[in-house]
Amino acid sequence: MTKKLYLKTWLCRETPPEAVEEGKLADLDARSIKIEELLIANGFEATHVVTAISGEELIIRMVEIPAMPKEELPEAVKWEAQEQLPMSLENVVLDYEIINRKENGSYEMMLVAVDRGIIDDYLELFEKLDLKVLVIEIEPLALIRALEHLYPGQTLAIIDLGAATADISICSQDQLLFTRTISVGGNDITEEVADNNELELEEAEEYKQNHNLFEEDLGLIIRNLTTTIYRSLDYFQVEFKSYNIEQVVLTEGGSRLIGFDEHLSEEFGIEVSKLELLDSLRVKTENSRGLAVNQLLGVSVGLALRGVIGDD
Repeated sequence: MTKKLYLKTWLCRETPPEAVEEGKLADLDARSIKIEELLIANGFEATHVVTAISGEELIIRMVEIPAMPKEELPEAVKWEAQEQLPMSLENVVLDYEIINRKENGSYEMMLVAVDRGIIDDYLELFEKLDLKVLVIEIEPLALIRALEHLYPGQTLAIIDLGAATADISICSQDQLLFTRTISVGGNDITEEVADNNELELEEAEEYKQNHNLFEEDLGLIIRNLTTTIYRSLDYFQVEFKSYNIEQVVLTEGGSRLIGFDEHLSEEFGIEVSKLELLDSLRVKTENSRGLAVNQLLGVSVGLALRGVIGDD
């Protein structure tokens, strides 16, 4: 039986569009002031923070490294990264995780690289808030940690549709096997709704939230999004023949699109569900109103669990 998690305190606020420019944090002073106001008003007393990054500025590559002693891997990873990444290693923060050790001794690994300036911005933001950063990880890993409580032992495909991009991740046994970021997000769908229905963007966003777009003539953005998701899942099944995707889970904006789960299920012939963290959360806070947005808390819950369920 899955253990219940206790949610003691939570706060969810929409990020203003002007707070992010080309995938990078903008106006750190104004943002830190706003966050500090929210933390004080809602009684948060933490002195440390764990956070996550995602989006097009984050580069993830799955690679195979030949058999060698583990102490030689860091240097081998640097050489592989120079071949794989479209940027100089001097300008990135590079990390890696061993996904699997093959019978021949080679390593299946995930390389993660992000522009050093983005990491510096996060560190500066939290320094302004007098918070010590313990960890900055990628969002797919945090999501997997949260979902393991809901779907223990299953091989899952996670569709994380954000405002500007979508992450397609596949995990099994609490391990990330595959991830891909595509340049399609909720904002693109809103703009298409606006164009097709001659609406202002604010009106289009409201229309998107209250209508089943999949019962209408599908726009090019949604068709392309569906096709890209299908091709990613198909690629995984070809490359990872020993795994069988048992379920697709929608998080973030994708989980709030009316009819998106039924549409993907019909297209892919597989069970598709919206993330429902309340199935494994026991709320111990007066601030329980509005937890209908619990689909948006997957990354946050996963980050809160870091160090609790086996992380180093």
